[in-house]
Amino acid sequence: MEDVLYDKDEFTAGNTISLHFKHLFSLLTLQLNDDLQNGFQKIEVSCPAVVSAIAPESAEITLAAHETHTTSITQVSSSGKYSFIVPPAENMTITINIQTSNKKYTALLPSKSFTGNQEYTYNMKISEKMPGIVTAEDWIAFSRLINHNNITEYNGKTLADFGETVNGITTYYLLNDIDFKGVDCSKLEYVGGWSNRDRIFRDIFDGRGHKISNLILKPFNGHAGLFGKTGSSSIISNLHMESCSAYIKANDKSASSGIGTIASFNLGTIINCSVKNCFIMSEQEVDTGGLVGCSKQAIINCKVENTNISSKYYTGGLAGNACGIILNSFAANDTVKSTSNYSGGLIGRSFPSMTVIMANCYVHAITLPSIQRGALIGNSNQYHINNLFYPISSPNPIGNIKTTVTGASPYHFTNETKDAIYQLLNQWIDETAPTLYPDYTFTRWTDGGESLPAIFITDSQSESK
Repeated sequence: MEDVLYDKDEFTAGNTISLHFKHLFSLLTLQLNDDLQNGFQKIEVSCPAVVSAIAPESAEITLAAHETHTTSITQVSSSGKYSFIVPPAENMTITINIQTSNKKYTALLPSKSFTGNQEYTYNMKISEKMPGIVTAEDWIAFSRLINHNNITEYNGKTLADFGETVNGITTYYLLNDIDFKGVDCSKLEYVGGWSNRDRIFRDIFDGRGHKISNLILKPFNGHAGLFGKTGSSSIISNLHMESCSAYIKANDKSASSGIGTIASFNLGTIINCSVKNCFIMSEQEVDTGGLVGCSKQAIINCKVENTNISSKYYTGGLAGNACGIILNSFAANDTVKSTSNYSGGLIGRSFPSMTVIMANCYVHAITLPSIQRGALIGNSNQYHINNLFYPISSPNPIGNIKTTVTGASPYHFTNETKDAIYQLLNQWIDETAPTLYPDYTFTRWTDGGESLPAIFITDSQSESK
C-alpha cells in the first residue's frame, strides 16, 4: 500500500494559494525489543481493511467489505522500528506475525480506530520469560540435568528453564556473559556424557553471542571440554570462550579421546564460535585443539586467538584431529605444540581413512615446534583444500607433504598485501560458497589492521561500539 498526500481547502480568487498537505493514510510503527530483533527474519501485518476506491475530489476512501490486506518486511532495521501504512478505519483489530530464527510470534493489537495523518507506535516485546542460562549456577544445573536421566530438577531448575522444543527440535540458549572466576565448579560436568551413550548432546545450543570466561574445564576419563561428545544432529553456535583452561595430567584416568575448549569430540556442527586467551594442555596421548579435540563433521566461521595448545598427541589450532569440513575460519597468535606427534596451525592431522575438506581459512603468527609440523595441517594423506593462506615464513603447509600443495598460498604480511587476504576470502564467499555450500551463511571479512591480515566483520562492528 502506498501513502497518498492531499489538501482540501477553499481560496478566494486573487489571493495566494497556500497548500498544506496531509497524509491520507495512517502510519503504524512497531518497535521490536532485542529479543525479537535477534535473529529477525520477517514481520507481517494483516489489516482487516482494504481500500477499493479513493474519490479525488473529496479524498474520501471506500473500503472493500470483508477483505484483509497483508504486508511484510524482511529487511532488518538497525533501529528495530518497522513502519506500515494502514487505511483510516474504525474498530480495526490488526494481526502481527514476527518470525525470528528461533520462533514465530503472533500478536493482536486491541481494536482501535485509525485516523489519517496520524502515527501509531507500539512497543513489541516477548511477554513470556525467554528460557535460557543466565548465571554460572544455571550452567552447572544445565550440565547436571542434561547428563542424568534420573535428575529432573536441580536447585529448583529444570531443562525447560534453559531451552524450548519446537517441531521436535530442542534449542538451549545462553542469555548472559558468564564469568566463572571464584565459582565453586565441583558439581560442573561437561555437557554430553561419555559414560552414557544416550546422553550425548544431540540438540542445538545458541550462545547468542555471549561469552564464558575464566572456566577451568575439569578432565574426566581423558576428556575435557565445555561439551563432551556431540551427536551428528547437534549445533553449537554463537558461543565465545575467553581466559579458560583445560589440563589433563599424566596421572589422570586416561582414554583415547579429545581435549578442547568448546568440545572434546564433535560429530555435529560448530559455527560462529571463538576461543581467546585460553590454555589447553594434555600430558597424555589425546587429540588436542584450541576449539575441539576431535571433529568429524563441521567447523564454520570460527577462530582461535592468543591461545596456548600443547599435548603428546596430534595438536592443532582449531582441532587436534579432524575430518569433514572446516570452512571460513582462522587461527592467529597461537602456540601449537605436540611433544611427540604432529602439530598444525589449523589441525594436527586428518583421519587416515577419511577426508578433511578445508576452505577459505588462514593462519597467522602461529608458533609451532621445530619438527613434525605444518602451517595448516600437521599430517594428512586424504585432504581437499581450497583458498587457504599461511605466512610465507611458515613451514610447509602440510607437514608430511614435501611437494607443492595446491589450494594453499603463502602470503607476506605487509601494508601492501594485507588487504588482499580479506578480499580473497570474501571473493570465495561470493563466488564459490553459493554453489558448494548453499545451506550455510558465511561471515564476511574486513581488514584486520596492524595485527591480523583479516578479521570477521562482526569483530570490527563490536570493536567500534
